[in-house]
Amino acid sequence: MRRNNIIGSFASICLLFTLTVSAAETGKKLGAQGKIYELNSPALNASESISVEASLQIDPNCPAGARIFDKWAAGSKEGCRLEVGKNGTLQFITTAPQVCEAKLDLAHVSHVVAIFNPRRLIAELYVDGKLAASVPAPASARWTVPHTTIPLRLGADQDGANRFVGTISQFAVYDRTFTAEQIAEHFEKTNSLAGLIGEWRLAAAAGDGIQPSSGNATLSVPLEIQSSTAPAASPLTL
Repeated sequence: MRRNNIIGSFASICLLFTLTVSAAETGKKLGAQGKIYELNSPALNASESISVEASLQIDPNCPAGARIFDKWAAGSKEGCRLEVGKNGTLQFITTAPQVCEAKLDLAHVSHVVAIFNPRRLIAELYVDGKLAASVPAPASARWTVPHTTIPLRLGADQDGANRFVGTISQFAVYDRTFTAEQIAEHFEKTNSLAGLIGEWRLAAAAGDGIQPSSGNATLSVPLEIQSSTAPAASPLTL
């Protein structure tokens, strides 16, 4: 079922996405027959700055194009999404004129930060606290500012397709952007960041709703997916 796009005040996005790739990582497994989640938050939709953080492990069999997160309105092509690319890459797709792509070493834990702020012409990927890729933006450039309040989906696209295969153990959303110095400090010290909308710990046995460990928003299985997805034979995989 395709979700209708809703026009709103999603004016600027900065996504802080902490990606952990580790054979020892534990958490919620997600995959073709597993659960996916989404966040419906008025604060997220109204904010002009958004950061998203997560810890996860990519399965070696995860296909290219699989969504780690998706807040992309397919009809208007507005928003942003982070997906798995070919040969161990991440692709950050936004309204910027180019795809922001960074290479990951899947053999060790990686801390990934994805930032998108169309008003400031910023689309960047950080790996282990350091800038790994960015989209150049001349001062005269203009990027489309997304105006969509579709939910942020975790582990699939807005139709429930392009499923991410892997494990996610932690996920957080903020209503503001962060500087390179703040990203580096957060990576080194795992200190708290301001503007938290919600933080969730995704256990292997997580059900259709995940309450936050901090904040007040719930991650939930979309109704159209919930009614059509069979129980997974193994721990959940995104």
